Amino acid sequence: PIVNENVSNAPHGVMWTGAYKDNSVRVEVLTEPGYYAIVTAKTVPGGVDVPVIQWATQGTNTNPAKTQFYMPASDVDVTVTFTTQKPDAGDLELTLAGATDGNAVNSATATVTNPQFTYPTPPTVTVNGADSPLTKSAGQVEPGESIDLTTAADTANAYAVKQVELKVKLPGNTSGLPDFTLDVPLTDGEALPPITMPLGDAEIVVTYESGVKQTPRPYDPLHSD
Repeated sequence: PIVNENVSNAPHGVMWTGAYKDNSVRVEVLTEPGYYAIVTAKTVPGGVDVPVIQWATQGTNTNPAKTQFYMPASDVDVTVTFTTQKPDAGDLELTLAGATDGNAVNSATATVTNPQFTYPTPPTVTVNGADSPLTKSAGQVEPGESIDLTTAADTANAYAVKQVELKVKLPGNTSGLPDFTLDVPLTDGEALPPITMPLGDAEIVVTYESGVKQTPRPYDPLHSD
């Protein structure tokens, strides 16, 4: 199916949907065992490629492979190509940015949890503010894998995590610039829900700020234990 994620009452069918410019459109795909799906999109007319972020290449009835794109100011033709050739894994990088100030307490770790594929070594990477460079690679990660991100900040010295972003470069991107930059929500320093590795290369960027005073929570005697 294809779904407009922003306008639920848009005219639609199982294989089509109406959408306005900049609406997020989701495509869900099912595959037989041993098959992979590659989703592409082009404007109609014109045939201009529309960037598509693909969160998995294999899907089932209970867990379909999800793909998203932003609707341009044009009609779009979506093509799903099935193949028995497994797509290449992408490189996963972790970067610290902002006010790290050489402080090793400011740190982050990204780890593939419950891997669906076999790796020589489970992909994981840790970067702290005293590292040089502040970007490290976890290695090659298959699309669809779940990535647990945990962060730490030197709150005693007024440091905090300002934001976390996932920057995605789609297969074939030679510009060096990301095709998508997505915000990653944090709860108590952990990415919730976990980050999903897309098809392509991904960089998790954790940005720090300094001079942030933490506000103590009120004491609650009923829930203090």
